[in-house]
Amino acid sequence: MRFHSLPPIVGSRFADGLDIVPTMNPEPDIEEAIQALGRGDHVGARIAISGMNPAASGHGAIIDAVHYAATELENDEEITQATWNGLADALIGSDLDGLVDSVRP
Repeated sequence: MRFHSLPPIVGSRFADGLDIVPTMNPEPDIEEAIQALGRGDHVGARIAISGMNPAASGHGAIIDAVHYAATELENDEEITQATWNGLADALIGSDLDGLVDSVRP
């Protein structure tokens, strides 16, 4: 019997058709990314969320907002208030609600 002919284990990521292992608790990564943006560290922000998968974690809007803010920071050396507001809106209802207001300049 060859390995590839074995049936997948029920409940495994292979049986579910997933090729990724979702981050179980993405909030520390999101928190680090927002704090990095507040420090002006666009690379650190991107690294903090690099292991997250938007589809698996359910935080696609936050991940997109962090990437957008990091791009602004990289290109313009500052994040606009509209982008900070977008980050704050993406966190409404989460345990990190209010984090953006504590780090934005």
